[in-house]
Parts: sequence; structure tokens; C-alpha cells
Amino acid sequence: MIDVSNSYLDHVFIGRSEKLLQKYLDGELDEKNKVFFTRDYFETSIDNLTIPDYSDFSLINYAYLNATASISCKYQCKFCNEQQYYGKFQPRDVRETINEMKCLSEKYHRQLFFMTDACGNAVVDELTTEINKNNLPFYFDTYFRVDKESGDYKRTLNWRRGGLYRVRLGIESGSQSVLNKMRKALSVDMIKNALHNLAKAGIKTTTYWVVGFPGETENDFQSTLDLITEYQEYIYEAECNPFTYHHSGQNNSDSWAKYRMPIFDKNDRKMLIFDTWTLNLYPLREEAHYRMFRFVEHCKKLGIPNPYSGYDVFSADNRWKRLCENSVPNSTEFNQDKGFVIENHESNLILAKNKRSDEMEFSF
Repeated sequence: MIDVSNSYLDHVFIGRSEKLLQKYLDGELDEKNKVFFTRDYFETSIDNLTIPDYSDFSLINYAYLNATASISCKYQCKFCNEQQYYGKFQPRDVRETINEMKCLSEKYHRQLFFMTDACGNAVVDELTTEINKNNLPFYFDTYFRVDKESGDYKRTLNWRRGGLYRVRLGIESGSQSVLNKMRKALSVDMIKNALHNLAKAGIKTTTYWVVGFPGETENDFQSTLDLITEYQEYIYEAECNPFTYHHSGQNNSDSWAKYRMPIFDKNDRKMLIFDTWTLNLYPLREEAHYRMFRFVEHCKKLGIPNPYSGYDVFSADNRWKRLCENSVPNSTEFNQDKGFVIENHESNLILAKNKRSDEMEFSF
């Protein structure tokens, strides 16, 4: 950061900073300091989280409220910074999470929650069991990781009954070679099983992909496009991002350090508050962005959406309804003026008929 930043930034808070910001607002921190690190004042902890107060915020255009069941992540994918930022993985007592959801639901009359967790796998069994057992009208959307459990249809159906509405899957690549380079600890077959059985249960499958990871060949990238083509009926949404290198903070930042180089030249960098870096490794940044363009065009051709506008979401939801017999409700059905949707408890979700001819071990 260069000196010009002093005219733009008052203070910088690094780490999970809710309590640290409150400490600053209460006048307990030295105003002379520019940067405050949470670790200097608090140990990052899941305990004693406060229920957020949205009373001074207009929620009329928002379907979701937030809830938290854990912090940090159990895994260490090379491009990620979650453990560097939050420290060790800590699950929350499921009763506290349910209590938070109850309090927010009663106060703001909402039933759809976006989980702030980095990865919901470790808490999904307990959370869906509690919601189902207590007949609670809650649905939730969470970041998720492909694992063996998500490839088990009986399990995904139980998650669906317990309110799992949407999973945001960090799939990253259709190439086993790239997955290994990323340290994802999963296989392409696991990805296929998860997509098939989550979608079969009706759960929305938002998929995230990293394009241009160091060492990704053209054949690797084509494997990603081929996987998307093969499993297009089981993908609710597909979004890609180019691999981005950070000077520090990623799990593999130090190992890549000898290859880093600034994106902009010396004269351009004088205008910037922050430096931006890339790696002198194949594929270079230009190639990664070209592959991104190809990825987007490929998904458009297949009709796989990446919805952001209200109309796009409406269209994507209707597509999902056509594809999945057990589809979760459309987002427009969660209208607080018409009462809560509780179809996951009221109806008998079925062992959905397979729409593919190559079922193999997926037959039930």
C-alpha cells in the first residue's frame, strides 16, 4: 500500500473483526494506529456470537437472512485463504444455530437462510436433522465441498427434507490432474456422484470453477468443459473465475513467491492504492481470461445459467423445476406475506426417476 492510501482509508481491520470494530467504536483503540489485527486482541472463536440486529435495515428486497454454524474450514486447498484468515475450524453447537434461526425468523418473518460458513459439510447432518425432527420451516443455502456423503442419494434426500435448499460447490476443475495440483482431495467420479445425487434430491447445485490454475493445460480445460456438458442436467448454475494469485494469505502463497510478478508496470502502479500480482507460470493471465470467455460461451450454449438479476433467477428456477422432480421451491415462493413454505415436511419426497440412461451404480 502506498502513501496515497492515507487520503482514502482511515483504518484497516484484519481478521474476523466484529468485536474489534466495536472496541474501536467504543474508543478503546489507539487512533494513531492505521492497521489493527484481530489476533492482537481476540482469539477467533465461534463461542458467544451475537444474533444480528437488522431493525435499522430495509429487508423488503431480500429473501435471505444470515445464520452461522461454523467458522473457518477443515481443508487447505492451495488457492484458498480461509484458514489463514480465520484459523482452526470450529463448529458451533447446533442448538445455538437453531436458536439464532428461530429468533431471526420470528422477528423478521423469514425462513430462508444463507449460511456464513466457509464449508457446510461438517454441520449439514446435525443441522438438517434438527430442522426435520422439530418440523421447523427453515431452508438454508450453504457453501459446500464434494465428498462421499454428497454422492449418497439417501443422505442427500434426508438433507433435502431437513431444509438444505442450495449448495455452492467448489468443484474447480473437471481434470483429475488439476484437482490434484490444487490439493482438493477429491476425484472426478466423486464430483459426478455428488452432482447427480444432490440434483436428484432437488437441491440446487451452484457450481464454482477456477480457470487457469498454474499447470492447467488445454486438455485439462477441455476436461472441465466436457464434464459440464455431460452433467448439464444436474447443474443449477455455473460460475467461473480466473485463478488469482495473492502476495500473501493463500495456503500456497509462499511456494509460488519465486514466480510472482506485478501485473502493472512501474508508472501505472503509481496510480494504485494496492499492488496486484500474477504468476509467471503457464497458463499466463491472458490465456486464463480467454479460457474464462470460452467457459461462459460454452455454458450459454448448453443453457446453464449464471443468474444475477431477478428475471435470471426466476428463469433458472423454472429450468430447475423442469429438470428435477424433487426440486426445491422457486425463490419467488418464499413470500413472507403468504405464510411459510413447508413442503419438505408436508409432502413425501420421492425416490426420483433417473433421467439419464447410463445409471450404473446410481439406480435405486
